[in-house]
Amino acid sequence: MRYILLTAKEREQLEQTYKSSNNFIERSRSLQLLLSDKRNSMAEVSRQLNTDIQAVVRLFNAWDSATEENKMKTLSVASGRGPKFKLEKVRDKLPEMVVKHSRNLNPIIHWLDIEYNIKICKQTLQTFLKDARL
Repeated sequence: MRYILLTAKEREQLEQTYKSSNNFIERSRSLQLLLSDKRNSMAEVSRQLNTDIQAVVRLFNAWDSATEENKMKTLSVASGRGPKFKLEKVRDKLPEMVVKHSRNLNPIIHWLDIEYNIKICKQTLQTFLKDARL
């Protein structure tokens, strides 16, 4: 059984993150560490929060290997993952580009790269257009 033992400062920061963060993943990871500090095993933590035990193991490994300054950064999602918010700034221009190019996404991807320096793959653009109902 493996536990994460927290200092008082870390416990306070994690409790604050758990209570006030808008990000679900940060809240969940904070709670995982807080439960571990209360002597819950990794299996119990994963069962209580309905997460994969490997995700708990990865979090604990990242927490243990991080320096004191970077421990709280292990809670957030790595850059490059998650939704592509960079397309939000061109959301209003995308419908006319989709109509102009007869729903051919390759010229739109090229246009985004040249005009706005936004590099995305075709699947990301398709997902964004679908979610935006375009």
